[in-house]
Formats: sequence, structure tokens, C-alpha cells
Amino acid sequence: MPSYKILENGKAVTSSEVIDGYTAYEYGEEPQELLDAINVRTYDELYAEWKIQRDINVKNIEVEFNGKMYHGDEISQNRMVKAIRLMEEDPTITLVDWKAKDKSINPLTYENLKAIVKDAGLQTITLWNAGMPVEE
Repeated sequence: MPSYKILENGKAVTSSEVIDGYTAYEYGEEPQELLDAINVRTYDELYAEWKIQRDINVKNIEVEFNGKMYHGDEISQNRMVKAIRLMEEDPTITLVDWKAKDKSINPLTYENLKAIVKDAGLQTITLWNAGMPVEE
């Protein structure tokens, strides 16, 4: 199997190839500044990658409450807010059955739902701008 070298122009060639005017480096021994130059990404690319990761992180928010894990993604937060509003409008609704992450059904009070959605919302706020790349 041939060994590869990376040239200053970023082209990988086998060690048997000769290209005049370039310095060849053994694989794994390239200067960091050369690797950084090869892997340069634009701000827009970095921002797009960051947004994808942020969305993944927000979709995977979980909240532990009374020993149970609940989904805390934005869709779940919206459902909880709807249940909270219904309970505010109709005081005869004192409990709602809510499915936990383990698929068990648990009766939750108005205060329980408020606590869960508050935790999930705070996690969302924390994640929303965390690690956002800065345009230079």
C-alpha cells in the first residue's frame, strides 16, 4: 500500500510521485498551519453547521421530574403550554395524563406541567445562542 503525502497545495499524492516546486510531508506530520489552511470554512458554512447542531440539541432536550424523564423539545413544550392554558381556563381539570420518555402515563398537575415546561424552556434558551460562531 502506498504512503501518502500532502503537498502545500492541499493535493495528496503517493510518495512515488514527484511534483516540482512543492514540499511534501509524511502523512500525520503536516504543519498545523497547512492543515488549517486546507480546512478553512467560510462563516456561512460554520454558521450552517452550528444551526444544524443547535437544532439537534434542542430536539433532544429532556427534563427529569419526580424520577421520570420527559421530552422537552419545542413541540413537547408547546403541548405542555396548551395543557397549562386549558387548565387555567377550566379549573375542573386538575390532572392531565402525560406520557414520559419511557412511555409510561403519569398524572401531572398544573404546577407539575409549569415546572417541566420551565426547565425545558430554560434549556432551550441556554442552547439557543451557545457556541454560535462569530463573524470576523
